[in-house]
Amino acid sequence: MYDEGRYRERMGIAPTQRTFKEIAQTTVDELKRDLAAGTGKKIYADYCSVIERYFIPYFGERHLQTLKYKDIADFEAWRNHRMGITPSFGCSRWN
Repeated sequence: MYDEGRYRERMGIAPTQRTFKEIAQTTVDELKRDLAAGTGKKIYADYCSVIERYFIPYFGERHLQTLKYKDIADFEAWRNHRMGITPSFGCSRWN
């Protein structure tokens, strides 16, 4: 494990591989903690909802290092199908 860690460090690769779900859950926990403490923004609740409803179910056990552009495009199609609409982000760049 030590040798692998040193190799990964030399190659500029993350020392440990965490799944998308692990990282996303840590983010959700931090956002919820900020909301509970009164230091978070109202939008944090929406962020948590989207992460839990769409991102974790789709990307869950994948590793961030392995995600490619096609994975993101496939996710968008999956999300749109699941939502039943194409979301509008209020910005012509995304529509």
